[in-house]
Amino acid sequence: MVKQDDLHRFLSADDVEKGKKVTFLDEGRYVSPEETGFKDKVFEITTELPNKEQRVWTMNKTSRRMVAEKHGDDSKNWVGKQADLETTEVDVKGKKKKAIFVVGEEEGPKIEPATA
Repeated sequence: MVKQDDLHRFLSADDVEKGKKVTFLDEGRYVSPEETGFKDKVFEITTELPNKEQRVWTMNKTSRRMVAEKHGDDSKNWVGKQADLETTEVDVKGKKKKAIFVVGEEEGPKIEPATA
């Protein structure tokens, strides 16, 4: 059972404004279905918001893949690194909920063609 006082420790959509950065404070860990009550294991990682508050983020596969592409597959290398976050509405068992995702970065500066 989750105590209501413990809920504030998790990163929520309300914590995230478009473009908000978080800093990874640890390498994270997988949590078993027995501990969470979810069907599958989940990955939790401690983050710090710009206001210095700490939140545990239950990170989805898409966001883990985005961070791994930028900082490497070993989450030990993520400690101290930042990620830009945004929220989007997703369908969860027929209900609309806000999910947190890492925002992808553009491939590089756009170069305008020279004009004669």
